[in-house]
Amino acid sequence: KGSQSGVYGADAMSGVINIITKKTFKSKSSVLLGGGSYGKRRLNLTSAKKFANSWYKLSFDHMAQDGLSAALGGKERDHAQRDSFGIRYGKKDIELSYRYQKVLADTDREGFASNDDPNSTSELEQQTFSFRLNQKNTKYSSKLNIDFHQTDRDYTNKPDTYNSTSQKNTFTSINTKVSYAQKRKISKSYSLIFGGEADRESMSLNNVGTIFND
Repeated sequence: KGSQSGVYGADAMSGVINIITKKTFKSKSSVLLGGGSYGKRRLNLTSAKKFANSWYKLSFDHMAQDGLSAALGGKERDHAQRDSFGIRYGKKDIELSYRYQKVLADTDREGFASNDDPNSTSELEQQTFSFRLNQKNTKYSSKLNIDFHQTDRDYTNKPDTYNSTSQKNTFTSINTKVSYAQKRKISKSYSLIFGGEADRESMSLNNVGTIFND
């Protein structure tokens, strides 16, 4: 609607109709292998399949790298690794999805080689779940969405020449959201729309500094 000649040219003075075609779902599978400097390697697997009334998508990704020291002039390599897995499934009006990711990494204190810390590590775990229900007929349409997300992050540093005691920080975040909406046709000219939403989030942080006994 409206004048769009500045974007689409002089022939679009009165308006533009933008047609977006629906993407087709194709069954396919793929394997990806890769590598690079500092010992980087990667493996990616994907699979998608369509049936008469349902479909699914699977994915797995692994990436690891020997890395280099974050401390300037440090010799100890800071290893990093990321693994993720995802699945989506749909059938008529329902869609389910789940995704999990874990990241491991060695860390250093910023600075010169004297800060090359061999025992400092970080770990991140995330998982997400979602549920979608979309129903529609001639009289009404409704949507139900349920989402869950959790994040766990840990930082650990065991005793060494830089630290006489252990250091461990943990953080956890959980978010849950539920929403529902319905549109009901009352007459040819009027419709009634109602719904609701609930959202809850919790977080916890724990700092520990004790001596390791191993």
